[in-house]
Order: sequence, then structure tokens, then C-alpha cells
Amino acid sequence: MAYRQKGSRVKQDGIRVLAADKAMFFIAKALRQPAYRFFWIVEDDVFVPSAYSFRRMDNKYLQADYLTRYVEAESPASKWHHWDAAAILPPPRYRSHASAIRVSTRLMRAVLFFVRSHGRMAFSEAMFPTLAKQRGFRIRTPKEFKLFCCNRQPPTLAEIAGLPGYWWHRIKNATLQEEYRQSLTTFRDHRIL
Repeated sequence: MAYRQKGSRVKQDGIRVLAADKAMFFIAKALRQPAYRFFWIVEDDVFVPSAYSFRRMDNKYLQADYLTRYVEAESPASKWHHWDAAAILPPPRYRSHASAIRVSTRLMRAVLFFVRSHGRMAFSEAMFPTLAKQRGFRIRTPKEFKLFCCNRQPPTLAEIAGLPGYWWHRIKNATLQEEYRQSLTTFRDHRIL
């Protein structure tokens, strides 16, 4: 079974492969272990304040099947240029921001069933919310995920410390991310954990 997403750019054994494809392969294997309730898929340019942030979000949004920044329905007014990559999904279709998402085992099983039935993944930013919405699964858009998507300079440590617990998108420099995490641990405000 190949977990291929339309639009993959890297080829492996003649098949185009994305990091999302590799994550899906790992998750499909991990689903065999009953210990997992949720799966996190986080791009490397997302700043997560601490390792405890995952546990905090899991506990705070325990009943949610899908955590994402937002969900938007397909509409003629939408300017999103990836709807064609989501055409394999039956309407109504939805999209979300997938730089940091949490998926329940229930939703992941629905995704894997879809992949097995269709022979490939749909574009992940449409596949997860569409399948969750169509099945009546619980979707939450946590305030902590109001990721500040921008093309400007990365946020400063003061900006991050001013919003404890928030996750930030795009800090592409991994060294800077680690410096920020270490600096945050010296603050007395443990609400970030």
C-alpha cells in the first residue's frame, strides 16, 4: 500500500513521496498499538513552546477528533488553489491549515480506509477536515493554534512569552526554536507548559 499524496515532489523507487506520506505510513503501523489515542503531525517550522504542550492540548481537548487552526468549506468564492488536488474527495469538501494538527485514532482509521479504498491520499489540508466533517467527528480550532502565519521575520522571544502556550508558525531556524524553548523555561510563568 502506498500512502501517496497528489503533488509529491520527491521520488523514491519511482514513486513520488512527501513527509506526509512517511507520516501516514508510520501512523498506519502505530494504529496496531492500542496505546495511541491521538497522532500529532507538526511541520518542522512550527514552534511548540515545550514538550508538555502536546500533553496539555491532549488533556484540554480530550474529546476532539481533529485539532487544526481553522476549517473552511469549499465555495465558489474560495481562492484556495488546491481544490483540484482535493477532487478525489466527495463533496462537500473542506480545507484546513495543516502545519500543526492532531488526529484521533477514530479519524485516522477513516483516513486510512479512504486511502485503501482510493489507492492514494487526497491533499491532506482537505482530506482530514472533509472526512471529519462528513462523518460528524468533533473538530476544534484551539486558540493555541492561532498560529501567526506570516512572511515577515520570526516572532521575538518577548512576543512568544507574551502569549504563553501558543504555537507559532513559521520559525524555520531550528536553532532559534531551541534557544526560545530554553529561554522560556527560565521564566517563572509556567502557563506555557
